[in-house]
Amino acid sequence: MENEYLGKKTKLEAKDSTNINNNNNIINNENKENHCLYKEWNLKYKCYKYCKFPICKNKNNLQFCGNHLPLGEEGPNGIMVKCQICNQNIGSNKMESHIKKCKLNKENQSKEISNENIINPRLWIKKDIKLVDISQDDINKISEKIEVMYNKINPEFDVNILLNEEILNKFSKEEITGKNSKNLSQEISIYCNALKQNLFKLNDLDGIKTLIIELGCGAGGLSKTFQLCNNNENDFSYLLIDRMKYRAKNRYDNFIKSKLKKGSLYREVIDIKDLSLDKYLNSYDNFIFISKHLCGEGCEISLNKIINIIKDNKIKEEKKYFNIIIATCCHYLLNNQTYCNFKMFQDFNINKEEFNLMTRMSSWATLKEEDKNYTIGKKIKILLDYGRCNYLKNSGFKDVKLIQYIDASITKENFLILAKY
Repeated sequence: MENEYLGKKTKLEAKDSTNINNNNNIINNENKENHCLYKEWNLKYKCYKYCKFPICKNKNNLQFCGNHLPLGEEGPNGIMVKCQICNQNIGSNKMESHIKKCKLNKENQSKEISNENIINPRLWIKKDIKLVDISQDDINKISEKIEVMYNKINPEFDVNILLNEEILNKFSKEEITGKNSKNLSQEISIYCNALKQNLFKLNDLDGIKTLIIELGCGAGGLSKTFQLCNNNENDFSYLLIDRMKYRAKNRYDNFIKSKLKKGSLYREVIDIKDLSLDKYLNSYDNFIFISKHLCGEGCEISLNKIINIIKDNKIKEEKKYFNIIIATCCHYLLNNQTYCNFKMFQDFNINKEEFNLMTRMSSWATLKEEDKNYTIGKKIKILLDYGRCNYLKNSGFKDVKLIQYIDASITKENFLILAKY
């Protein structure tokens, strides 16, 4: 019976299962008479341990709790049956309430990421295209078109790897040289580039209050670095946006709060498409949207959301300032339906199918520089970001810059879009 009912293990845990025999004394010392005989994998001791819950009353007097009774056994919550949604064993008396929760979880997970206010619907479309499946003829044809387009447009971008010594001195030696040093170098250069473009200068004006909105913030690492770089020279406030909850967020959020003097920190667990600044518009005048790295279509959704917020603000006739500081990545996720400036590629006779293959080829930009496909992959990425910059210009933004902000030895995803409105 002991070996029959074992909890599930991950691959990593299975790797450590050799330790089970070495920890038999831990299992044998447990009081098995009063507790459920279902074994669960324990990460601390790297062995199976018995479920800690007491034995429940059941028809056949099995030594299991109400959660681990076998299918068909009658316990305190009714006969055990399998949930058709999550495959969990549940007592029949609790099945109705359990299914409601299951359906809600399923709906939240499968929510379509789109925006009704965006001119063209934005949909996440999973790409089944594999590079190995693209024929050499298609690769040659697309590569030729990209070369013609790149040479004709000749996209301009600055190379500004800015690691200000004064700002670097604000960080400890461990932070600058430790395991997170590559991320920190990128974040410092992003901040210094924004500083060079005077995107924070408005805060020097009387009565102007700045809100920094980090899109796809995760734990909030970029905002944390911005606050350390800024060191309260400007009284920034922060709004952290992500559709997921992160364990590390409390550590970063509390750290930022501890460094603030007059500013505030807010966090909203929502999708970028659902972002609204209505409750912040009366309190702030300068809105700076930041992100690193904003993957694929997440960038498109963000750019359109920002443009829509500006349009709504124009209707209210309030004088507000909007700035963009976004480091891009994962261009291979884009497709003709989601990319904001597909027309620019259509003008060079690149059709929908070729565009989708082309974006998949952009992943070659992460290869070694001596690889024959590296150059075409990098040119595709630059053209896609250049198209985004043109899209912002056509939407009323000025001083739009495309910048290589960090060396490729740190990351190949090293382009930054800066823009003012």
